[in-house]
Amino acid sequence: MYIGNLSRNYLHNQIVLPSSLSYGEDVEPFFTTKEVGKVTGLGLATVYGIIKQQNGYVGVRSALNEGTTCDIYLPILLSTAEENKPAMIPHITGGSETILVGENDEYIRNFVREILEACGYRIIEAADGNDVIEESKENGNDVHLLILDIIMPKKNGKDACNEINSGNGNNTKVIFISGYTADFIQTHTGSGEEITFLHKPIDINTLLSEVRRVLDEK
Repeated sequence: MYIGNLSRNYLHNQIVLPSSLSYGEDVEPFFTTKEVGKVTGLGLATVYGIIKQQNGYVGVRSALNEGTTCDIYLPILLSTAEENKPAMIPHITGGSETILVGENDEYIRNFVREILEACGYRIIEAADGNDVIEESKENGNDVHLLILDIIMPKKNGKDACNEINSGNGNNTKVIFISGYTADFIQTHTGSGEEITFLHKPIDINTLLSEVRRVLDEK
């Protein structure tokens, strides 16, 4: 898909990839050029979701032996100095509960751990779905909350959560995170139930307030 000239109210950024892909393959979440069993990057699909949520556009031009060009358009925010005043940061209460964080991206996992540990929580880390289940078995009822990426190697976050709760007979509280939209998650996990969901990139205040809210729920 090629997007022609857009209004000058959009910021344009162009990315050139070395390989040729057809539109549809490049933003298809489960399409990959990696070997079977290797971790999928899901990079372009995540970019597509983030850009669309910001009311932007992603255009793709691809040619064999020439590569793929991605054109990204983001709306320029025109605001006054008054509107740009920093918002008041609410006081957020931390805690001492144990939280199991399942996320295959080491950078995001470390980010979540550091933020939550700074607020007093005890954090257990897991790098994939099977690791989440093993850590849950080792720590038993000490885990008060799961924070799980929906798309992880070996087992997705929803399946890992279901296996944990069916195995321990409890209903461990959970917050799901992902670079995809909530609608996409509901569709591809095969679940119609309401879930607590945080979208990447994760806002620190939202993370802390949602963790406290979910933990305090009866």
